[in-house]
Parts: sequence; C-alpha cells; structure tokens
Amino acid sequence: MAHTNSPIDPPPTASKSASKRAALQQFKALVLQIVRWTKGFLELQKLPYIANKACEIYLRDADEAQRARCRRILQTRLELNPAQLRHFFHTSMGKQLLSWFGRFFHPTSDDHNHLHHLQDLLVQMASDPEGLSLLSFLRRFPDTQQLNLDQLLFTAQRVEWLLKETETTIATIRDSSIAEMSQTTAIAFASLPDLRQPGQFAVKQLTFTAARSPRSYGSDKVEARSLQVVCYQPDPLPSKPIPVVIQSHGFASNPEDLEPYARHLASYGYLVAAPWHPGSDTEQVRRMLTGEAAEVFQLTEFVDRPLDIHDLLDDLERRNAPEFESKLNLTAVGVVGYSFGAYTAFALAGANIQFDKLELACGLTPGDTNLSLLLQCQALGLPRQLYHLRDDRVQAILALDTVGSEVFGQAGIQKIQVPVMLIAGSQDPIAPLALEQMRIFQWLTTNHHYLALMQGKSHVGDMQRFSRTLDLQIKVLPQVKLGVTPFEQYIQALSVAFFQGHLTHDPKALAYLSPHYTAYLSRTPFDLWLISQASRQDWRHQPGASAIENREVA
Repeated sequence: MAHTNSPIDPPPTASKSASKRAALQQFKALVLQIVRWTKGFLELQKLPYIANKACEIYLRDADEAQRARCRRILQTRLELNPAQLRHFFHTSMGKQLLSWFGRFFHPTSDDHNHLHHLQDLLVQMASDPEGLSLLSFLRRFPDTQQLNLDQLLFTAQRVEWLLKETETTIATIRDSSIAEMSQTTAIAFASLPDLRQPGQFAVKQLTFTAARSPRSYGSDKVEARSLQVVCYQPDPLPSKPIPVVIQSHGFASNPEDLEPYARHLASYGYLVAAPWHPGSDTEQVRRMLTGEAAEVFQLTEFVDRPLDIHDLLDDLERRNAPEFESKLNLTAVGVVGYSFGAYTAFALAGANIQFDKLELACGLTPGDTNLSLLLQCQALGLPRQLYHLRDDRVQAILALDTVGSEVFGQAGIQKIQVPVMLIAGSQDPIAPLALEQMRIFQWLTTNHHYLALMQGKSHVGDMQRFSRTLDLQIKVLPQVKLGVTPFEQYIQALSVAFFQGHLTHDPKALAYLSPHYTAYLSRTPFDLWLISQASRQDWRHQPGASAIENREVA
C-alpha cells in the first residue's frame, strides 16, 4: 500500500477533556510510584538483571525482537570523562542541552541553581564505574528532585511520532522509487562501467596553504588566518580540462573523514580540494574538551565556512597556470558537503539564513526530536544581516546527512538553482530523515534534484574512530557492530554519476541517476533507493513536517 498520498498525522496534542485530564493525572501518579519503587529496587540489583526482568514483565506479549530492543536500551550506558563533560557544559551548546534536559525536572522552591545542581549531578554520575545509563540515573537521582512528567510524556510522544513518521517517509521513498522505475526502461548495468570501482587514473595527494580573506561581522573585524588544504589529483594530469570538486567536512570532523570519496573522484579525473575549517574541525573540539577553547565551534563558522571555499577557489585560480597547466575548470565547480558541510554547500549554492524562521523553530517547547537544532540554533547569535555567501562558480552540490532545514527554511532552500543530490540514512538520530533531508528535498525547485536513501545508515559511521580522532573519552556500551556495509561504495558510485552528469555534462552518466541503478547496487539488508524531482509531482501531501508546524499547543 502506497504512503505517498496519505495525509501525515500531526504529533499528539494535549487533550482538553476533563476525563482525559483525570486519567492522565492517575497515570502520572502511577508512574511516580513506579519510579520510587524502582529507585529502591535498583540499590540492590545489578543493571543487566533488572533490564532483563523489566523487559520480560512489561513486554510479556511482545516478540523477542522487541524485548531484545528493550534490554538494549535499558542496558546502554555511556562511559564519560567527567572533566570533558564539565568543559562541554560550559559551552553555549552544552548550556542549551542542559537547559533542554532540565525541563524534565521540577526545581524545588529553594533550589535557585537548579541547572547548576543538575550539571554537578551528571558530572558525578559520569564518574560511576558502571557508566551512565537510564537505570543508573534513576538509582542516583536525588529525592529532592521531582520529575516533570508532563514534559517526559510529551517528549516520549514526540519520539514515538518521529519513529512512525520516519517509517512512513522510508515507505514513501521506497514506493516512489519503485513507481519511477515502472515509468522508465530498465538498463543492463552489468554490461556498463562499474562506478563502484576506481577510475583509470592513479591518485596523487598534496597539501598546501591558502590565504583567508579578512572577515567582519557587524562591527567586529577578525584577523585573517591561513587555510590548510589537502588536494587529491589525477596522476598524470589529463589532457582535457579537469573538473574541480570541493569537499566540506562536518562539525568535529576533518578532510580525512571524506578521503575515500575524494580519492574515488580523483581516479575519475577530478581534482578534489578539501579544506580544514579551523573553527569547527576536530582540533577545535579537542581544545574545548581540554578547556583551551570556550566553545564547541566558533559561531562565525556559519559565515566562515562558505567564505573559506570562496577563498580556496580564488587560490586555485592563482595556482591554475603554474601548477596545473591551466587545465582546471573553475567556472563550474562541484561541492560535496557532509552534515555541517552540507549547510556550507547550500550556502554556496545560494541558500541564505532565515533568522525569523529559525528563531521560531528554536523557541519551541523543549521536546523537539531534531538534535541538529543544537547546531542550527547557534546561528541566532550572528548579527542579523543578509550574508552574501553564494559563489557563482558552484554549479552542482552533493549533500551527505544534510543539516539545515531550520536555518534556511523553505524560502532559503528555494533560492538554490543548481543540481542537487541529497544522500541520507534511515537511522540518523542527529539529523532525522523526516525532519531534515526529506523536507529539504521537497522544498527544492531546481530542475534536477535527487534523494538517495540508505537503509540502516546512521550519522556517524564509526563511533570508535570518531572518539579517537577527537581524543574524546567516551564509550557507548554495549557496542553494536554492523560489520561490513556497502554505504561507502554506494556514495562513491552516486557521486561519480552525479558529477559526471551535472558537472561535466556527460549524457551517458545520466543513466546511472535512476532508481534502476540504485536497485542494481542495493544489497539487503542495506537497501538503497533513489528518487528524483519526478516523484514530487505525484505527492499531494508532505511526508516531512517542520518543527513549527508540529508545535505542541500548551
């Protein structure tokens, strides 16, 4: 049964009927009794035993898969470095998260430092040898604090709504991909070049430093700093013009995280340049974790990142003749952006910040399930002005795990008029599919735009590597390993097809930009689907929903 034409159920709203209010009060009283009983019971038992028994009792009629998921949630624990956690809580993002978490508790009448005490409690819990988990939190929770059950229930309802909405969105994309396939002729891709395999060129890596232009924000002027760049180029240089792609890494990341995709494109004759964004890279986060930096990332990165790439393109123009035999085509450049880098790509393609829209989204009742708002809402600290970040040299963008629906809004996204490919994962808790990538896809008005969805892909592919890179002393236990996945090959193949089709305008590449090709690549259980702008013509209702449209009425 297709989901594309069914209206989206809004998230639950508060009932005004007296009977339902009375039932809710009884339920909350029962929950408080259970919490008090559980707290005493936890003092005497080990967490795995409790998790197993709790799931066995409360999910008696459920299947084993649901009980296993219940046990996994209750037993999941974090091992955190208390000092690093305290440094994080002193940042703007940390204070925002702490404030959000604090809404789940009622401060006592004499507790004038409610959030400070909550911060101390969490830092203390981080020192627990057993780690921080839902059950250990209940065990250590002080009797002087009272749970805000209204907020807890509201948030639980929102999470449940998002899970259902994500399933609906996945089904919509799957069904639309199948529908697009039925309207086009199948192609024997086994007899065509395999874009998952490297191209004909060897790859040469080099690094250089590019100058950053002086920046000003309102009345503040910032001293220019150099920009470190790693470059991947075909070796030897092709005789024909060389297409250029710029990569923009994500928050708390660096160019190495996107290196496999850069090398793959370079093997097909592209020059790929990847800058370090110094205000939001791994080094910035490392400095925050040791107390050397006051913020997780610099606020000006919303402007600096696009300007960094503008400066990098200027630098490549100066290097073109002496270093690249004037072969670089810098009039039509592609950009690959991951997460915060996707924001960067959108800004370069013409999207601009919609401060009024963002302010509304960030002022909603806490309980919103879009964690990327922790990043997006930081843009409200910028001086309110129109930032001209568009670079006309950027003619195609590929966005991975996109962040930006609220900071740009529909009005900002619709200013983009170059080909766009969005690549998303079905299990992204940071930038949820239904609230980020799907909404942005629906807002695009450019003639060529695509959305590829990978079943099972999350926002951070390798949490252990992520932690090591940042010197982040954190463990998520028990660790869940997916094993070998085809996600990297999916992205490599789609990126070659997209840029060949819309940057070098190779008509043969357009055949790969079809759901027939993603069906050919797809490997169960990591299914891959692709839809294009053609699917939007058949939709009468939005599968995604904005935070503002879904605001709970108090």
